[in-house]
Amino acid sequence: MKKAIVKKIKKSDDGMLPEYDFSKGVRGKYYKKFREGITITVFSSRKKQKTKSSSLVVLEPDVALKFKNSKEVNNALRNVIAAKGR
Repeated sequence: MKKAIVKKIKKSDDGMLPEYDFSKGVRGKYYKKFREGITITVFSSRKKQKTKSSSLVVLEPDVALKFKNSKEVNNALRNVIAAKGR
């Protein structure tokens, strides 16, 4: 029977693994782009069309816990919209 090889993982003083090195990270690097919205490029057989959109919506944690995925959130919102008659 072969003996199992056990590898010790070296962690830093704060408990982080070496592969999680954020020392060269830049705080807020994409913040401005996020606030400006995203650009979606739609390609069709006739032309290329760019649309600017701010389609990202952040749910509060208590609300997010009620849904499994974005499809459920969209269905719930469509039901609210239909109920309001918009």
